[in-house]
Amino acid sequence: MALLAVLLCAPVWAPLLGLRGVWLCPVLCLVITLVALVSSAALFRVGVTDSAQAARKLGLGVGGLQFGAAELRLLASGLLVAGFLGLVAGALGLVLLFLATALDTPLLVLADQAALRRAWATQDGSVLGLAGAALVGALVMAALAVKLSLAKPATVAERRIVSVGALNLADGQFWALLAGLVVTSAPTIALAYACHSKWPLMAGNHTTFSLVAGLVTALLQVPLSIGFLSKAYKRLEYGPNGSRGG
Repeated sequence: MALLAVLLCAPVWAPLLGLRGVWLCPVLCLVITLVALVSSAALFRVGVTDSAQAARKLGLGVGGLQFGAAELRLLASGLLVAGFLGLVAGALGLVLLFLATALDTPLLVLADQAALRRAWATQDGSVLGLAGAALVGALVMAALAVKLSLAKPATVAERRIVSVGALNLADGQFWALLAGLVVTSAPTIALAYACHSKWPLMAGNHTTFSLVAGLVTALLQVPLSIGFLSKAYKRLEYGPNGSRGG
């Protein structure tokens, strides 16, 4: 986590060390991705187990520095989940395109707030119907993304690649998971608010914001989110009576 925090604060210390150039951004992105994967895998190992010994049996290294099967499985799981969500998004996009063609309404109207307000005021059925379909599609994507968030702790705990199978694990628990994810996203929400506010230490101060954002993300947001998902997985995987899927 400390290493991840240092890397996320690169916009602050890199210029001080004279590190510049077009190569810096892609290299930093690659290193940050790798360190974030290692850090996440370490936190998930701790989160889905009940003791340090059990976490070490899952491959936890000294200081959370390790790279093994769990990291590779997490990477594969993330790619599979992203691919699945991409396919669903593509299918929903095609449905919206066909609907827009049938209603003779351009899809770009969904990005025009003024046009949507006029459609609501005049009760324009074609625009409102298209907007309603887009809203349903967005809700479907949100529901899938929330339920599939349990794929990562399941992948580490079960020592196998879990992707779409996480939907069964989270069946009937969408609202509870959504509420937990929103609450544990408080640090990121606060950062987003600060980014668009006039706080003296944040507004127009790129260096300060980069430093605060890096520290908050690595030391608060990541462990909070992973802690919640790990706890949710353990609660849903085994019920109060020890049965699977409680």
